[in-house]
Amino acid sequence: MITLPCSRNLDVQAAEQRYSQEIIAHAESMKAIDGFKKDLVTAQASAREHQTAAETAQAKLASSENSWKQQKDALDQEVADLNTRYYPSLSGKFYLS
Repeated sequence: MITLPCSRNLDVQAAEQRYSQEIIAHAESMKAIDGFKKDLVTAQASAREHQTAAETAQAKLASSENSWKQQKDALDQEVADLNTRYYPSLSGKFYLS
């Protein structure tokens, strides 16, 4: 049987201890990475939901603005027609509001 000198034995023990610490640190790092990946997936899903909501709101806004413009144009035309009917000499001017 071969026995190592005492200082050599201590070097091996120190190396084993460092190796164990590195393995533990690596495992902790892997756990942290897994957590970060889950957080990223959650954040990406949330961002997609918010993006969809923003796009929907923009589409509703554009539709509403178009509808309001059409209503305003129809009302403006109605006022013009009424002005022409009741005030023919002033046609083209809006007196009824």
